[in-house]
Amino acid sequence: MNLEERLAHLQWRKVCNDSQIQGALKQSKQLLDRDLLLNATEAKDTSKWVRKVVQDEITKPLQISMEQYEQMMKENEIESDALEKASLVHARSVSAIQAKMKEREEHAKRLRHYRKHKKILKLDNN
Repeated sequence: MNLEERLAHLQWRKVCNDSQIQGALKQSKQLLDRDLLLNATEAKDTSKWVRKVVQDEITKPLQISMEQYEQMMKENEIESDALEKASLVHARSVSAIQAKMKEREEHAKRLRHYRKHKKILKLDNN
């Protein structure tokens, strides 16, 4: 084999190697794309599964013991009593404020009436 034949052979091997490298790169890109698609599909499936499990658990009746039920009812009654007391205090406060406002309005009305008559008397005396 002479030098030219060897160079031609090496050139041919180089082209073959480049072709194999390009093929391997293309194949790895295709595998990566397919993996991404599969991962996205699996993520959607997992998300659907989680939502389904949560929905199933929400629709099931809550199972508690009689002691827990009685404790919840007791807490509910205590809370209701506290709210009732708070609403009574609020109602008393509102009625007290309304009474004070009415009293002040009447006082202001009497004061205006007094000043008006005082002014009239003052004008009559002059």
